[in-house]
Order: sequence, then C-alpha cells, then structure tokens
Amino acid sequence: MIDKLEKKFGRFAIKNLIYYVLGGYVVGYLLLLLDNSLGLYDYIVLNPAMVMRGQVWRLFTWVLTPPQGFSFWIIFMFLLYFYIGRSLEQYMGSFRYNLYMFSGILFTA
Repeated sequence: MIDKLEKKFGRFAIKNLIYYVLGGYVVGYLLLLLDNSLGLYDYIVLNPAMVMRGQVWRLFTWVLTPPQGFSFWIIFMFLLYFYIGRSLEQYMGSFRYNLYMFSGILFTA
C-alpha cells in the first residue's frame, strides 16, 4: 500500500525534512526568548479552548514549541535529531520518512 502511495505522491515528498523541523524548533526558541516583550509564543501553543474558538493554526504550530529552557542538553537534542533524521531519511527514502514524521505529528495531535 505504501508503495502505491509512493508512486502516486512521491514527487511531493519534502527532501531533507529534518532541516525544516529543526528550523521550526529554532523559530520556536526565538519566539520563546522574545515572549517577554511581544507575547508571540502564546499564539503557537496548542490550547484546545482557543482552537474551538477558531484559532485552527494551533493544530499545526504546536510542533514549533520547544521544551522549556535552553541548556547544553538542547544542543545535544538538536544534534541527535539531526543525525537520526538524516539517517532515517537515507535509509527509508524521502517519501517514507515524510510519511513517518507527518503521521507521527497527526497521531500525536
């Protein structure tokens, strides 16, 4: 079944998806750091009550919300995500890796 999906939609796969995921985390950290002055971080957090009021972008932007605080372990986490993501994409192929990542996000939400 996945082979049929790959033949049909394989051209739409995002190459090097882990770069975009890690870039999203960086944007999330920047919003977290700027939160004291602008309050933008509160607009990307998943809040079911606000989703029900019409702020449906929260269903997608919660992926940008990084773990709280910045430390050495966050840099270690970024490097680990990078190496594991690149290895998985090389092993599985771009389409299957995209399917893996997006289905993980969908089923988590």
